[in-house]
Amino acid sequence: MREIEDRYTIDKSVEPVDCVFPTLDCSKYIHMTLDAVYKEIPVKCLFVLDGGSKDGTLEILKEYPRVDIEIRPELTHAKSMDVLLHKVTTDWCVFVDNAKVLNEGWFDTMMAYRDRGEFLNSTRIIHYEFERIDPITVDLNKRAIGGPWLLKTDVVRNYSIDNKYNARLFDVLLRQAIESKGFRYGVIPEASHTLYLTEEERYTSHPYLKGSGLVFKIPELKVWNKKGHATRLEQNARGIVQYLEHDMVKDYFLDDHWYLLVDTLPHDWIKKTNPRFYTELKKWKKKRYIKAKLRQIFYKYGKRFLAVLENIFEKAVASGGKSQVKFWSKLEKVEEKK
Repeated sequence: MREIEDRYTIDKSVEPVDCVFPTLDCSKYIHMTLDAVYKEIPVKCLFVLDGGSKDGTLEILKEYPRVDIEIRPELTHAKSMDVLLHKVTTDWCVFVDNAKVLNEGWFDTMMAYRDRGEFLNSTRIIHYEFERIDPITVDLNKRAIGGPWLLKTDVVRNYSIDNKYNARLFDVLLRQAIESKGFRYGVIPEASHTLYLTEEERYTSHPYLKGSGLVFKIPELKVWNKKGHATRLEQNARGIVQYLEHDMVKDYFLDDHWYLLVDTLPHDWIKKTNPRFYTELKKWKKKRYIKAKLRQIFYKYGKRFLAVLENIFEKAVASGGKSQVKFWSKLEKVEEKK
């Protein structure tokens, strides 16, 4: 059994609740998710319905206490939730989703405001995680940006520099000092390290070092299986027509994106399955179809065009081309005038 902070056994003053957890190939983040769940929530029972995981998810689940596992790969996600919710025995229950880590105080805060409704949601903070080789270090002979480094102590023992204009030049100055004494700067591409970045403001304790930072772009949708993606979109569209009551969800769910998706289905099927939805779809097409379709086309092809331009620009900068030379020459002129 995994050693965890189990609120159910530690804090008897809080009424326990059941948790429901649909899983499928969750092994990468499931420890983070469940460690936080058991720490925050007095879990009476964790009901799991797995879609046929083969990545070690089931073995990890067995490391936790009071887990009830059922394997049903034939069920849709929505049906899985149906089955799970019928297992719950407590007055309130928590839906657990993999790779979602509860922040400290989540359960207590949610329960404190439960008079606001019977279906309660909370703010999501996205932690992006992706790995790319830093283009600056593709040619390690250029610069030793940041660290970590391995240094021979005797070589740098007498190194000294004044306290003026060297905020971001330390790696260059150090290499210059080492090589000027006949020693070598070496590169080890066989070793690697990972740099963790966030969008938050850094160096806030310093008057000017906090001046800039990197802001990440909105993630791009990557389709790994075109046929599977198309099938899923069709199922979503059919599910909308089959199960949703138009008047109940139109104000917060049905926008141009979803109408365009439903419009790809055979209209005879829509009319037969949900006459009300068919009537509303026709009204939407008269008012919004052309504008929505043009926006969809622009998004699809305009985004590709911008991506091509961006790629060209990035290659020019990375190669130390004319654009970079002009930038630095202009900067030097500005500094000279000062």
